[in-house]
Amino acid sequence: MTEELRTYDDVPSTPFDGNVKTILVSHLADPTSPTVAELNAGLDISRYLPPGGLEDSVDQATISDQRETDIVDRQAPGRKTVSLSIRGIDNTNATNPDALNELAEALREGSRWFVVRRIGKNWQAPFTTEDKVRMIRFTTGSRTPGTPAANDPVTSTWATFADMLADNVRPSASIDHEPPVAAADFALVTADDTWPSDNSQDA
Repeated sequence: MTEELRTYDDVPSTPFDGNVKTILVSHLADPTSPTVAELNAGLDISRYLPPGGLEDSVDQATISDQRETDIVDRQAPGRKTVSLSIRGIDNTNATNPDALNELAEALREGSRWFVVRRIGKNWQAPFTTEDKVRMIRFTTGSRTPGTPAANDPVTSTWATFADMLADNVRPSASIDHEPPVAAADFALVTADDTWPSDNSQDA
């Protein structure tokens, strides 16, 4: 039996460049099953984020379950902690009257959002029911202006406080439909899934 040699053509790769779409959504009727319409109506912040501008991670603790009768310590999955940092273009005080500043205007301290991220497909393509997305629900913390440096655009970094993470979620056609996948990978879900949809604040 001859083993067939694999080539790069057999396992192609997808570059990150141009294939990451990131949006902010202030309210979802069902956070476990966002609809295509809800996601496509979100605020697209893809163009505000430099490479590495959005970083999230999940740390999971270990439960140690020791017994006198065991000679090996038992372990079990423990609590998960989601961390999220957002760094992006901040056009506050920009002299160009046409300069958009939607990211900085949206991420006011205390505002609450879902950040939805799709990787592997052109960022300009609208969301469909075939997509798989990663969602994190968070409250915005304080803003830290970037350190001025030669040849760098002006950016800011926003602290966030996450309370929900859902991975590999497929958007549904409508809220009347069952989720396209039976079990998304939910890491953190709180009891309160109803958030105010208005993030407006007095100037």
